[in-house]
Amino acid sequence: EASIWSILYPIEQVDPSWKSIPYGRPMANQRFYVLNHAHQLCPVWVPGQLYIGGMGLANGYWRDEQKTNASFMIHPHTGERLYKTGDLGRYLPDGNIEFQGREDSQVKVNGYRIELGEIEAALQQHRGVKEAVVIAVGESRENQQLVAYIVPKSEEASSLFETERVDYSKTQQLWKSLVQAGHQQAQNDFWDIDFETFSTLWKHQDRLYVTSVCRALRKLGVYNSAGEKHDIDDLITHCKIAPRYRKWLYRALKELVKEGFLQQQGKVFESTDNLPNVAGEELSAEVQAKVAKSHGLTKRWIDLLPVEPTENLADIITENIHSAEIYASEETSGAYEVIFAQCNAIAREIIQTVVQALEPGKQLRILEVGGGYGTTTEHVLPLLPPDRTTYIFTDISNFFLQKAKENFADYPFVRYDLLDIEKNPNAQGYEPHKFDVVIAATVLHNTRSIEETLKHIRSLLVPGGLLIAIEKTKFYRSFDLSMGLQKGFERFEDEQLRQEHPVLSKEQWQKVLSDLEFETSVFMNRPDSVADFIGFDVLLARSPSSVKRFNPSELRDFLQKKLPEYMIPANYILVDALPLTPNGKVDRRSLPQVKSLQENTKYDETYVAPQTKTEQLLADIWAEVLRLDNVGIHGNFFELGGDSLLGIQVIAKANQQGIDLKPQQIFQYPTIAELAGLVSSDRTVEAAKSDTSSGSLVAIKPHGSKKPLFCIHSSSGSADSFIQLSRYIDSDQPLYGLQSREFEREQKTIPTIEDMAAHYIEAIRNVHPTGPYHLCGWSMGGIVAYEMARQLKSSGQQVELLALLDIMADDREKQLEALSAQIKTTELLAEMLAADRASTVISVNQSNVQAMLNYSLQTYSGKITLLKAIDQPSSIYSNPYFGWDKYVIGGVEVHEIPGDHFSMMATPNVMVLAEKLNYCLGK
Repeated sequence: EASIWSILYPIEQVDPSWKSIPYGRPMANQRFYVLNHAHQLCPVWVPGQLYIGGMGLANGYWRDEQKTNASFMIHPHTGERLYKTGDLGRYLPDGNIEFQGREDSQVKVNGYRIELGEIEAALQQHRGVKEAVVIAVGESRENQQLVAYIVPKSEEASSLFETERVDYSKTQQLWKSLVQAGHQQAQNDFWDIDFETFSTLWKHQDRLYVTSVCRALRKLGVYNSAGEKHDIDDLITHCKIAPRYRKWLYRALKELVKEGFLQQQGKVFESTDNLPNVAGEELSAEVQAKVAKSHGLTKRWIDLLPVEPTENLADIITENIHSAEIYASEETSGAYEVIFAQCNAIAREIIQTVVQALEPGKQLRILEVGGGYGTTTEHVLPLLPPDRTTYIFTDISNFFLQKAKENFADYPFVRYDLLDIEKNPNAQGYEPHKFDVVIAATVLHNTRSIEETLKHIRSLLVPGGLLIAIEKTKFYRSFDLSMGLQKGFERFEDEQLRQEHPVLSKEQWQKVLSDLEFETSVFMNRPDSVADFIGFDVLLARSPSSVKRFNPSELRDFLQKKLPEYMIPANYILVDALPLTPNGKVDRRSLPQVKSLQENTKYDETYVAPQTKTEQLLADIWAEVLRLDNVGIHGNFFELGGDSLLGIQVIAKANQQGIDLKPQQIFQYPTIAELAGLVSSDRTVEAAKSDTSSGSLVAIKPHGSKKPLFCIHSSSGSADSFIQLSRYIDSDQPLYGLQSREFEREQKTIPTIEDMAAHYIEAIRNVHPTGPYHLCGWSMGGIVAYEMARQLKSSGQQVELLALLDIMADDREKQLEALSAQIKTTELLAEMLAADRASTVISVNQSNVQAMLNYSLQTYSGKITLLKAIDQPSSIYSNPYFGWDKYVIGGVEVHEIPGDHFSMMATPNVMVLAEKLNYCLGK
């Protein structure tokens, strides 16, 4: 795009404080610019994008006008042709340019501009790390976080893992109980038909299969005479058989060879005669009589077996009828209940034994993979203690997830999620070794590689965890008239293990599990039983008693010695390899997705489902307002993403449901359990008597022995800005928020700062009648706090702390304009609330802004503490005191807080703010 050398810096003395050698100055006949998004020159120290001009520019990309137009431009003011490098830099005071990395590798998190390459380079210095990539994730600037993807060095990765062991004696004792329970249930034979009769019946099904295949091939126009020769490809092309039935077709042809209807020479199958078109012998009268006398499960099972050849087989394998139409039917769902009834009964007994052995206070964590119709799930859920169970129902299809949500709506402790067990669960958001039990009902054989799938399951199980699988252990050719036609049955690719069909024998299952270091495994069917003859069985396996668990704290500790705190990733994800683009670069867009901060774990070990009607009503309201699937009774409203504005919605909806609550109470009792307990006992009376909130005063953290800190709202009028601050402030420090009185009940706005200050002083005197006072105001709230301090002083009260958070004295309008360009406050508020509420909130915001701009500062005899954001808009230049030194007689103490005007109030920057305030309050 430009001459290879366009800029240089002659290296002489190197300042030890430099992060890098300066880029330098442009070479002769070439030009370099640092421009902002408006294509204006950036001031000294202000980062911008690097552009090249001058004689060194290329004409463009060969025959690629679109790419040329995207990278080359004509400057709108100078008319000069420039190339956008995609690099970032800034001017130094001596005129040199400092390179600051690629635009696509720089992010802004919590107010800090971060070069991701620096973190990646630091991670790769760890002896256990082979490769590392870091990205910033999050839906908005408030909740972005850094995530590191790590490829470990196989030979030196031991330092990244820690060994976790389980008590072997307890595990072994539980195992014996589980095996005994399963075998005992298996003795309760569901079949009331003798083995010989069933065997005769089964052989009849075998003959129906042969007839069905012969009829289908004749219908498709092949093998209607002797001597016809076809290989698999010929038949697929000639008969228009769907390619996914290739393995099915091969099995069918091999069976016809066994029957003598075809002969095979290499890949070619030749007919010895025309294929038969009639069914074999009918069942004997004796067998038919015995079958007719059967009842219960036996009768339902036999009713499912075809009594005549399958007439639509040709249409199925040519996909004129899709097999999914059969599988997704209600009849198939009912059939699965019958077919696997005995297996489900055994699985039920095993789970019942697990629940009985559950230690007091311990949560039971169950993951079901490939849940499908939930025919096993419905047997298991009634056994589980709702307040002590986390159950994740997963499938690869939203169709089955939706069905499950409808069918299991009465079990609020069940979560639903997409999961492809053939892929690394860790890359899909699941932490390794977190589940006590994994249930897999008739799903494992449908995977491409059983070994890989079992590795993934093993990675999910805790040490000594259990796999309960319902599986086929025998394959009969008659299966190819039903389950063998289903999509997915032929997906197996591990042909060293499975050559012709996907079903493993018992011996094969147990060998694979042993090779994968599962400690033990057992099948439950009684030998020589009808169930064992059919081969539908329950497999119970136990994972290793010790596992190597990834220990991200090792990497955190390592980075903390090399990088500042704000550059330490919040999450670390192990991957086998980094995804690459076709030209070999890391494809960051293809890295495993990370859930948003509220969802970055698939389940919460502390989740407790609602137990009472009031708890359920509140949980439904919270889920609706916070847009969550499930809410536990011990989840903190504000930690789940709530704030005071959303709290208003919760209270309003609760009142509509007959639950009598006040807005302030959600601050004092921020969990469903506390709120439900409040309204269902005499505590409501006590709470009303002790309620220290008023229309404007919000008791965010009312408890503690120290003098309270009163925090005044920004122009939004809401006190929720201080919720996160309250979590990190000294545990013995009470904290109250002041918010616009209109949030409590319909009242006129307070039009002036002076009147607002007087109103708030009256409110805080309800809980703290006399000084000394501690005041804190963020943004516009700083102006209100300043006027409150003046009025308190003039009335003879002492103001011990007046903390102003990132607000300017004289340049308020200019600051407001710059900040409004970053976040449109009124638009943000409008999005947060329903239409009937949004207009009121927007009106409050506009009124507060106008009051702030109309206010004229007067001198203040005391001292102020200014806590300002490090990252200020480039359009604002101000003295270090933000102009307050002209008005404050007692002096201005300045502290800098990481982040910008908004992110300084959010984690992790708010922790620094809390630390500074704790220091100031303790002086």
